[in-house]
Amino acid sequence: MPLSKPTSRSRYGLRSVICAAALVLISPMVQADATVRALVQNSQPKYFLENANLGGLCGEIYQRLKSRLAQRQVELKIDTQYLPIKRILREVEMGPAGIYCGAGRNAEREKRFIYSAIPVYSVSNVVLAHQDEAYLPSSIAQLAKDGISVGALFGTSSAAYLKSHQGTEVFDKIYSLDEALRLVAKRKIRLFYYHDLGLNYLVKHSDYSLKVLPTRFRTTPQWVVYSPAMSPELRQILDQELQAMLNSGELAAINRNYLD
Repeated sequence: MPLSKPTSRSRYGLRSVICAAALVLISPMVQADATVRALVQNSQPKYFLENANLGGLCGEIYQRLKSRLAQRQVELKIDTQYLPIKRILREVEMGPAGIYCGAGRNAEREKRFIYSAIPVYSVSNVVLAHQDEAYLPSSIAQLAKDGISVGALFGTSSAAYLKSHQGTEVFDKIYSLDEALRLVAKRKIRLFYYHDLGLNYLVKHSDYSLKVLPTRFRTTPQWVVYSPAMSPELRQILDQELQAMLNSGELAAINRNYLD
């Protein structure tokens, strides 16, 4: 018995099946109840937890990402308490699906985490000085040449970077930003090296007579880090949404609120 010729309806149905199969191949598939945990650092203006809605540069990125992920059946649970950076990194590393916004990149962290496909903002290292300070260094080499001792937070990448430059005098026995501001204001140290995101905010809200010098010593991108245990499919979804935020101008708009 000869085979019947496919009708237009059956051809249409076949095309639908083929298209659906193709989408399965190119779209990452995750469980319908997939959950990602977003951790929050006690670092302003990166994060603000003083009100019901999380704010700050990374806080706003989390909120926008949460809305986008919900449309893809992925829940972003944002922590409601601050954690210190060492604990955040440990919990992201050991947890099944944690993320942290605002991480610098280095060889040691590359071994521990998966980085987002794109950075979400950049910070520049600058120095804090007393309002009456006349000295204006042009580079770290000049700081070393002039024999200027520079303060830095203990155990930070900023302190390590300064120390990597031969001849630079670094005083890194400083354990909090409040202490750093007080030492500069009372002229116990002349300059304090940190990033512009934090220093611009601190000077704006400080009662001390301080200023941020205009020299940018280096500029470094900051990323979102993912738990190494997170599934590749879930990482792909996060990367896609961050890229969409970049393409739409959402990331740039958030950045302007804190970095311009």
